Amino acid sequence: MNKLSYDKKKGGTTENSSFKMDSFFWGCKMKKQLEQFEKEFKDYTKKYVEEKEGLLKQRHSFRVENMCLKLSKAIGLTEQEQEFAMLCGLFHDIGRFEQWKRYHTFSDQQSIDHGELGLDIYRKEFQKKIGLTEEQNQELQNSIQHHNKYNIPKELQQKNPNY
Repeated sequence: MNKLSYDKKKGGTTENSSFKMDSFFWGCKMKKQLEQFEKEFKDYTKKYVEEKEGLLKQRHSFRVENMCLKLSKAIGLTEQEQEFAMLCGLFHDIGRFEQWKRYHTFSDQQSIDHGELGLDIYRKEFQKKIGLTEEQNQELQNSIQHHNKYNIPKELQQKNPNY
């Protein structure tokens, strides 16, 4: 059936016919969500990509999205979990764009915690636009907020060892 993979020329996911989905319905639903997330991400970041730093961060986010697919596949996550990992990868640095705009640095120590800023931006700009379940939404918010932390809260690690 379909596999989602990163296409550098298109700046997002594309289909590859060598992938078999556990659930065709879930695959179609998640594929649409991935496409919607990527569209929302591109729409949000387009105001930042005029500067070299914004373009670099946008490209970085798409590369991380693709690496999340590869890593989650390598550790044996389900296809649903793989695709959700891609969402987490895409949005992990959403706070970096505004961080650069405000402070002209990517250093959290010299400016603001970009994970916390990213969480605020996700809640204001994206949360209501894209239909995730409550559980998916909370998991995505956790990944944005904590991806740059040295220690992940124990309750998150116990709930999901993939953190």
